[in-house]
Amino acid sequence: MGDRNALLSLLEACYLTWNWDGVADARGEAEATVTHLLDRLARLDWTTAAWDGHQLVGLTGFSAAHLLRGRGPRVDGRAQLNYLYCHPTHWGTGLSGTLHDECVSVIGKHRYEDVQLWAPVGNPRARRFYEARGWSCVGGRIRYQGSVNLVRYFKRLPATA
Repeated sequence: MGDRNALLSLLEACYLTWNWDGVADARGEAEATVTHLLDRLARLDWTTAAWDGHQLVGLTGFSAAHLLRGRGPRVDGRAQLNYLYCHPTHWGTGLSGTLHDECVSVIGKHRYEDVQLWAPVGNPRARRFYEARGWSCVGGRIRYQGSVNLVRYFKRLPATA
């Protein structure tokens, strides 16, 4: 997943839908995020992308959860759902749910006990999406790249045999 322009297009479309806590430049935020995201994607345990022709329309992936905003030691038994982006033109098609369910299923197959994620405070649609799928908002706010407030969600996974 090294297509910078496809990723930039997806991020910009998604960012335009968020309440950025005073940040009005979605393209600037998307550009600032792309290099960081491309680097992070290469280090995830698993990732998958959805394409509609030549357009990137969905992206998700996970890694082991770490303390200290990803820079500290691993949290035993916990995964981090790092990204779940769905292009707004594909909202309501089931793509977000498919990407989410596939990612959570793969996390379970890696024998993690639970999973966490950070969702934008100013994106109530995303927050409702996660809550409808059994995620619990557990607080713990952080600022991401100095421009958006995120809140932590948690989900316990069923025991695997």
